[in-house]
Amino acid sequence: MINNPVHTIRKNLQIGNPVWIYIGINVVVFLLVILLGAKEQALNLFAVASRPGLGFAKIYTVFTHTFIELSFVSLAVNALWLYWMGGLLLDFTKNRQFHVIYLGGGLIGGLCYLVCVSLNLFSAASTGPLYGAYTGVVAILAAVATLIPNYSLQLMFFGFVRIKFIVGFYILLNLALTTGNQPILALAHVAAALFGFAYIKLLQNGINLSSLYKKKPKMKIVRNDMPKKSGQHFNQKEIDAILDKISKSGYENLNRAEKETLFRASNQ
Repeated sequence: MINNPVHTIRKNLQIGNPVWIYIGINVVVFLLVILLGAKEQALNLFAVASRPGLGFAKIYTVFTHTFIELSFVSLAVNALWLYWMGGLLLDFTKNRQFHVIYLGGGLIGGLCYLVCVSLNLFSAASTGPLYGAYTGVVAILAAVATLIPNYSLQLMFFGFVRIKFIVGFYILLNLALTTGNQPILALAHVAAALFGFAYIKLLQNGINLSSLYKKKPKMKIVRNDMPKKSGQHFNQKEIDAILDKISKSGYENLNRAEKETLFRASNQ
């Protein structure tokens, strides 16, 4: 039976799936801006300004810029990466952790851009305002590549390729396209990626930035609760132990039985 895509999207939004929430926000904002012919207004209000002194007057833009997409190509590319890698990251993290990585990446990238512009580190002549979902998306990419670097995905014409190579190639390609004429933009993207990397490293060492108020000695990466199919049940303690092992030593150190158990549980 073929799933109804509208039903699938509605269901994911209803359960609070952050991947679909952020894709949905960007699609809705994009459509509103295009239909209203308000590109300039959107940039002035929600993008991080490229003129020294103007950015701090709109400090809120370090947060709002991630929700502004003015190009269909940019929207589609960011949405596809978020759907692909974000969905995979959610197999190993909680929704709250995902939100912190995505929004934190956007915030850190926006702040880096704002500081660089304010200090006039590079000529702003060729640097436009900062906007788009990439600062949040690249934080997700860096996070998943740090958490499960040797997890392999099958690509057409290339066979199985490890995530660290897929993500690394895409990030480096983006930097190559922006560093020459937009160095501040490249720095913002690097800062966002470093946040995703640092978040996972801290999590693996017992520091959960999404739950700092909880007084626990060490937090585990816990898979989201998924609806269970009748007739097949998994030992939750066994699943938690496998996920804890991933957080400590990586997916590649799981044995074959553990990988099969995790795969079957992820498809419940």
